[in-house]
Amino acid sequence: MTVINIMAAALAALGRHGTIAVALSIFAGMLLPGFAPALKPWLGETIVSLLTLAFLRVDPGALRTLARRPALVLTTAAWVMLVTPALLSWLFLAAGLSRSLPDLYFILVLQSCAPSLMSSPAMAALIGVDVALTLASLLLCTALAPLTASL
Repeated sequence: MTVINIMAAALAALGRHGTIAVALSIFAGMLLPGFAPALKPWLGETIVSLLTLAFLRVDPGALRTLARRPALVLTTAAWVMLVTPALLSWLFLAAGLSRSLPDLYFILVLQSCAPSLMSSPAMAALIGVDVALTLASLLLCTALAPLTASL
């Protein structure tokens, strides 16, 4: 067996058992505390590679379907970028954060206005949620963030 075949088999097995691998990685990090600092120089490249691989797992046909009927993506983006920040802002106001901790209130409201994480399609794939919808919503929310955050 060649090295490429071995690597492909290992990656395929990891892909089939991704949720278990993520859980085990937490324990591996605790058991091998010196491993993370040794790999730190390659963190950026690793993140970009993992996100690219996650994006490549998205079915292009599913993205085309969402593009032809964008109501679900628009509804999801409206929920993430408008409804959720409004509800959380109301909750923070009701809790009295705007008076007692105004700086924390401001930070929490800004955080709630931020688009999803770039890793959300990868996490969606791990937990079995619609990856195409997650990616499409992420891209739309990222584009809308400068407009909606100021509201």
